[in-house]
Parts: sequence; structure tokens; C-alpha cells
Amino acid sequence: MISYKSKMGVIMLKNFFTVAVIFFISAIVYFGLNYAQVPQMINYQAVITDGDGNPVNGNRTVEFRIYNEEEGGTILWSES
Repeated sequence: MISYKSKMGVIMLKNFFTVAVIFFISAIVYFGLNYAQVPQMINYQAVITDGDGNPVNGNRTVEFRIYNEEEGGTILWSES
């Protein structure tokens, strides 16, 4: 026959593991959502070349555009 103290110990151990599992799952979800944010800046480097593949010297103006469709469409954002 199992004593009352043994039953309480088993119940407390089960409760501890349940709370620990809930804590770890909550932590994973919380930190996962914090790292899944949209970046505020995009770091990108490129080399401008002419038609023959030679690097272009001097200053150039570059314009970035975001469209609502893959081809054609309306400009949603533009910056130069």
C-alpha cells in the first residue's frame, strides 16, 4: 500500500513537471515572436557595371521601387 506522503510526492512532482513544460513552451513562443519581427533596414551591397561587365566609376543615382504586382502595377513605395 502506498502511503499518503508518497501519493502527495508523486502529485507534486507531476505538477512541477507540468508547470516547467508550460514555462518552457511559453518562453519559446515569446522569444520566437520577438525575433520574428520585420527588419527596419535592409543592408545590401552591389557593384554597378556597364553592358560589358566593367565597373562603372563616379556617382550614380539609384532609385528603389516596390510595386503591388510582379509586372506592371502601381508603385507602392519609391525612394532615390
